[in-house]
Amino acid sequence: MKNSYLLAALILFAAQTSGQRLDSELLLYSVQENSGGLVQDIGSLSNALLILQGGGYSFDDQDGLAFAIDAQAQSTIALISLSAEIQYNQSFSVECWIQSAINDQDETARVITFSNGSSNRNFTIAQDGSAYSAGVHTTDTDNNGFPQFETASNLVNTDAIQHVVYTLSAAG
Repeated sequence: MKNSYLLAALILFAAQTSGQRLDSELLLYSVQENSGGLVQDIGSLSNALLILQGGGYSFDDQDGLAFAIDAQAQSTIALISLSAEIQYNQSFSVECWIQSAINDQDETARVITFSNGSSNRNFTIAQDGSAYSAGVHTTDTDNNGFPQFETASNLVNTDAIQHVVYTLSAAG
């Protein structure tokens, strides 16, 4: 069974090597309004658009964007500059506000991933069962970021939007 998610917003930023947050978000997809199947990046890096695909999505003025089975969003441009920024700073954070439709996901459901195809994921936040997981491709993981960090079970709440954050510091 596939899962549905409600994204209120997504922010990704790199931290400077000193550990201080950069002045502005590299990517910021605010999904509070419908622009004909497109969501504009209002961050400082790319001006990319997310193209909503699969037809199984809807907008809600109060809560954001709801994804149903097989719906997905994909950037309109390759985010090479994002990858370079993360590599230069050796750290990043990704945040998302999500609401799952079920809390017993029977297969891994990617919430957000920055990847070059299905077997080369730079980072991923996902739902596994009733827990969230996150992975990043480093010298200590494989090309998909495995092994991944996983939260405790029973953290997925279907009754509320949850703020999920994954941060990787230069120290690991």
